[in-house]
Amino acid sequence: MQEDVKVYWNDAFRLTDEIKTLLLVTDRVASVPYSVFKSFADVAISVYNSAKDAAPGTLTAFGKELSAEESMRIAENFTKYQEFKPEFFPATGPYILAGYDANEMILQKNENWYNKDKVGFSRIRCINSVGDASLMSSMLINGQIDFWLNTPSKPTVDSILAANKNIVFYKVPSPYAHGIKFNMQKSNTLWTDKVREAMQYVFDRDEVRSLACYYAATSYTPMTGMTDTDMGKWMSDAAHDELETKYTYSHDWAKAEALLKEAGWTRRSAKWYDNRGKLVEIVIGYDGSNTVPSTVAEAVQAQLNNFGITASLKRASGYAEFYALATQENSLYDIVCDNTSFNASYNYPSACFNELYNSGVGGTANLKYLKDETLSGFNNEAFKPSDYIDHLLTYDSQTLTHAVDNLIIGMAKMNVGVTMFQEYSGGLFNSAKIAGLPFPEEIEKNHDVQYVPETGSEDHISLLYTILFYDHGSAFYNGRLYPVAN
Repeated sequence: MQEDVKVYWNDAFRLTDEIKTLLLVTDRVASVPYSVFKSFADVAISVYNSAKDAAPGTLTAFGKELSAEESMRIAENFTKYQEFKPEFFPATGPYILAGYDANEMILQKNENWYNKDKVGFSRIRCINSVGDASLMSSMLINGQIDFWLNTPSKPTVDSILAANKNIVFYKVPSPYAHGIKFNMQKSNTLWTDKVREAMQYVFDRDEVRSLACYYAATSYTPMTGMTDTDMGKWMSDAAHDELETKYTYSHDWAKAEALLKEAGWTRRSAKWYDNRGKLVEIVIGYDGSNTVPSTVAEAVQAQLNNFGITASLKRASGYAEFYALATQENSLYDIVCDNTSFNASYNYPSACFNELYNSGVGGTANLKYLKDETLSGFNNEAFKPSDYIDHLLTYDSQTLTHAVDNLIIGMAKMNVGVTMFQEYSGGLFNSAKIAGLPFPEEIEKNHDVQYVPETGSEDHISLLYTILFYDHGSAFYNGRLYPVAN
């Protein structure tokens, strides 16, 4: 039976036709049955009900502004939800759960699914890697697994491809950028304007990239809230040229030293002292459960120490702890190693700015206050980020470009962080078992596929579907990937 559905749009936010289409074609939502997960849902409901209301016009989850303590409670509750093992779970998708333990999960094709003919693999065995890259690479080489969603180090990739000629490695630009962010609670003491500008020249970003994420693309701008590929797509040519000519920084200790001396810093016995005559000692915070920010933190510490700034590491056991420590009043962190951009919408420049001014990316740098500050944008146009943030989905293309130009240039001038690289996400596939892999002509040239499609192109979308992280594994049940015929 087919029924007509009427959709009414909120007149306060008149979305463009493009955004309406994107919303209407979304065929999945992240939902679980309340009857099974009631205890966790109730905790989340209680936290949000007791939280204070967000400021008028601010887009936040359920219209609430969580404190650091409340954010920690939500994160801990979510961790418990993830660890929960229900005795019964209703499932109506392409696969049913045939078994699981701490090490693996078995998925069996659901013969009652409406589109079962598109499901090529009758059985999928999922291995819990627990971050053990050595184990997973060995299993891939020996044919114990056929797909590994990861971007390992180059030596690891090279060894896998040399040992098993059937393995193919793809990579694609990620919606994440990584780097460091200054604790803007200390913008009037430690991180003054001139000091933050000097820090842009201190770091060898390419070295950090090669250590933390070899296949990433090195960035040379301050933290802007947007990845390099997105800036190239959504900024006007004139604004992008200004970014590249005025706000792109090389590794140059001489320029850094000159700017620090302008800021009143002095160097004595190979150590830096700030404008108050105090020895500069930096605490670097990071999520120790994630290898990328962990490696970035170690590289940043080494480079700061070599430059004469004493730096120590403060490891958090997970992101929930890291976020709580970074956002609390009088945070002990001076610098955090974290995302400098995250665009959840991937192909539209809205989510990254929401992350920057309303959520985690800006939160761990304590710069949400900038949303209502007057900044200097492209061509020195004065603007407030709050003038744009909540309306980006309603703008026509010309207005959107104007907003993005100001938001990017305005943030670049602030030097609130240093973007080191745009992450690339990857996947390794056994081509002897999995058919339908894209770009066969590129595989013939090199199993470490060198072709990286332009962002937004048809090839780019094809690769995103193949690297399953971006579409909930749909390539396994929409006919895109299927078993190699015997």
